[in-house]
Amino acid sequence: MVTELIIPHRAAGQGRYFTRKIQNIVTDHYGVQYRATCIPCDLFSMCETEKLLNSAEAILYFSPYLNTAGLTQGRESDLELICADNLSYAAEKAGVKQIIYLRGAGDYQHSLEIKQTLCSRQLKVQELLLETDVVAALKDHKSFGGKNRTVRSVQRFRLPNGKRAAWAAREYGNWLARSLHPFGRVDISPEGDMGFYAKGIPRPLLVLSFSPERSWNERMLYYITGGLLAKAEGASTGRLEFREVLGGSALVVAIHDYMPALPWPLYCSTQALIHLWVMTGFGRYLQNHA
Repeated sequence: MVTELIIPHRAAGQGRYFTRKIQNIVTDHYGVQYRATCIPCDLFSMCETEKLLNSAEAILYFSPYLNTAGLTQGRESDLELICADNLSYAAEKAGVKQIIYLRGAGDYQHSLEIKQTLCSRQLKVQELLLETDVVAALKDHKSFGGKNRTVRSVQRFRLPNGKRAAWAAREYGNWLARSLHPFGRVDISPEGDMGFYAKGIPRPLLVLSFSPERSWNERMLYYITGGLLAKAEGASTGRLEFREVLGGSALVVAIHDYMPALPWPLYCSTQALIHLWVMTGFGRYLQNHA
């Protein structure tokens, strides 16, 4: 009997060496015949990951974090936590029978967090440790996509005891409104949409539309749908999320696929730095509630 093994990956394709090497490694280790297929998938997108795993039997997780954003703010380990959490959520929803976590020998604490995330739901997760030289050989044969002028910004905070991501998302809007006064304001609609305004400018700088169908207590999602500072036209998937990780002990606040309206060099030297300043302040606010 042959088990179909899906290898989700950000890149548009993988070489035959990579796929066959993975296939041989897991087949030799578990004594089960696998047929591996590498399929492109943006693991930062929960929706896209769900579609990929809809009919999957077994999934292999091997450093799938490949980031095509032109600007990334945040630690690589925190970005990969999002990928692992999306994979775990989608796998449980799709009824995937097996997740194989292929990892190298380095950074034990990070690997422990990834495994904890993959095991956080009702799934069969098996860990397979590779020798360092094998990991290096596999990484040498990865395909990398080009960078684009989008932004990914990921910050991780300690979540106060008894609080949820839904609480943090609401507090963010209220805290920012107080922090911007009197130079700006935040309008929050009854539906949860947020508009950010600067004093003297009638049009909003940014508009965040709350997505109730993609939100729950552990994860709140807002799409970036307008504002002077955003290119939100067309098929833009820019979004802001508040997500619990590591059993609810930590909160990740992440911006994905944001397309700034400012010229790229100007954005990187102004608005991007202001966002980090805002996130640092919000982190202090959460710490005061711990």
